Amino acid sequence: MLIQPILKSNKTSRVKFFLMNSIVENIEQIAAAAASVAETKLELFKLRLASKVSASLSIIAIIFIITLFGSIALIILSFGFAYFIGSKLGSVSYGFFIIGGVFALAGFVFYSKRKAWVQGPIMNLLIDKLTK
Repeated sequence: MLIQPILKSNKTSRVKFFLMNSIVENIEQIAAAAASVAETKLELFKLRLASKVSASLSIIAIIFIITLFGSIALIILSFGFAYFIGSKLGSVSYGFFIIGGVFALAGFVFYSKRKAWVQGPIMNLLIDKLTK
């Protein structure tokens, strides 16, 4: 009689051990899957961030290049206009003073409208690229 209760409790402990082992294995699998999903999401975030940063940097580079070539063209044209106006007025220095005054006036207007003409559109363009 003493042997039977021991066998019975041994059988239930084996079943409990098997169930606990199965539960632990399932929890380990779930944890591994969650870690894999988190790692994949992190990689996806990095790729999206790299894409948005490269798009933003390319826009900045294009704006810089266009500004550079536009400035060079404007300088050359302003020298030509200054010499032309100066030759019509009889003194080259008059032409340079007039062109300098035009640039000073344009600079004042541009400075007063910088938020509406430059900062706003560029910020909106970069924000659009970063939020897509």
